[in-house]
Amino acid sequence: MILHQDADWIAVDKPSGLATHGGHPGELGAVEWLALHRDLETFVVSRLDVATSGVLWLARHREASGRAQRVHEEGLALKTYEFLSAVDARQPDCRTAGRATTPSTNVRRTPGSGAGPSPARAASRATPPRSRAAGATRCGATRR
Repeated sequence: MILHQDADWIAVDKPSGLATHGGHPGELGAVEWLALHRDLETFVVSRLDVATSGVLWLARHREASGRAQRVHEEGLALKTYEFLSAVDARQPDCRTAGRATTPSTNVRRTPGSGAGPSPARAASRATPPRSRAAGATRCGATRR
């Protein structure tokens, strides 16, 4: 679960289904798990949704947490989101209205606007399937 640890930071591999921190007394999230099982006090500097797996970056003390907060407020952080796709959405015949079809890069929002990712720049990249199952078309639909 712990990917990196030094005097200021800790990075953990958060699985889907586990919250970054418990929402109510008695609930365990990654922060509470680290305190209970590893005796580590951590401070949340970024969050991942319960359903999202990935690297969760936490501060080991208040000073590091403050430094991370300033980086986010100044828009200097870069967050990268990768996701797996059952289809290669880059193919023109796979694009349909209402679906995300191309990667978003350098998305930026104004702090406090309440929309989109954090004030940091964000990038996402679709990872197309490495191989197609027998009978699958280029867009992933099954042939009959």
